[in-house]
Amino acid sequence: MPLVQSQGRSPKRESKAPKLPWGRALFLATALFACSAGGLEAYWRAQGVWPQVPDSVALWNYWRRQVYEPAGSVLVFLGTSRVRADIDLETLSHALPAFRCVQLGVNGNVSPIGTLRSLADDPEFRGIVICELAAPFLQLSRWDDQHEYFGRPWKSRAWEQPIGAWLRDKVVLLNPRVTLSSLLCDRPRPPSRARTCFDRSQQYENSGRDPDPAGLQLDQQKPLDPGEVRDGLRGVRELVHSIRARGGSVVFVGLPASADSLEGTNGFTGPFTWGRIAELTGAVCISEEGDSLGRFRCPDGVHLDPAQAKRLTHRLVAELYRNRVVE
Repeated sequence: MPLVQSQGRSPKRESKAPKLPWGRALFLATALFACSAGGLEAYWRAQGVWPQVPDSVALWNYWRRQVYEPAGSVLVFLGTSRVRADIDLETLSHALPAFRCVQLGVNGNVSPIGTLRSLADDPEFRGIVICELAAPFLQLSRWDDQHEYFGRPWKSRAWEQPIGAWLRDKVVLLNPRVTLSSLLCDRPRPPSRARTCFDRSQQYENSGRDPDPAGLQLDQQKPLDPGEVRDGLRGVRELVHSIRARGGSVVFVGLPASADSLEGTNGFTGPFTWGRIAELTGAVCISEEGDSLGRFRCPDGVHLDPAQAKRLTHRLVAELYRNRVVE
């Protein structure tokens, strides 16, 4: 009679491999990574490398969504790289803690009047606009210079890029200058002229690499035909009245223009003084003329350095109080 092989299960063999404390191993690995990253972070900061946020339309759109305050307690800055560099938002936040500060300036020789018009046409906006003004900005043909920014659907809530920008503002290792090759060579790539922050403010250091200010002529300083200035101011007056009708305010500022120029006319000549512009538009006008903002010298002929930006910001706050724009 054939033997029947047992169909039962074979007994389990106990593993002789040691049980590892995986929780402790994970903790040690995390601590090692944090120490390494912290050491590299400190090293690059000691080399003079600072966080850098790439500017983008998405980041501009994020801040465009921050202009709404029920009580109108928001300061919105419009203009070019000059308003981004010459206004220190940290100083402003300490001086006016009740106000949110929003930087919507755009680099380049671009008129901000189109962005001002988008705020005037927005029935939900009732804040304070502080707009850099120069005569060439008033040309009606240039009001769409910043259309790439204000003409997009800024109300879409895409959070990925703003979150990435916030991280880049905190961590030097995310700076594009910090690469493996620069670490091996013990030398980062040459720094950019300006540091851009998450709040879209910029800092221009007097590094000596900039062109001679005496040979620099800003387009914003070029005079404009009086008829074009008058037409532009007439259109701007309607925008100012729209914002004021909702309880907001508009302030036009003339920023320092050249290191060797004692008169910051910003292209306005003849009868178009800042006082006359205020009468024609109904806006508050503040400029460096008449010592309202004081005398400043732009190291590169265009932008103030961080120390002067803080001083100008304090002067600006004093002028806002004096003109009862803020209380």
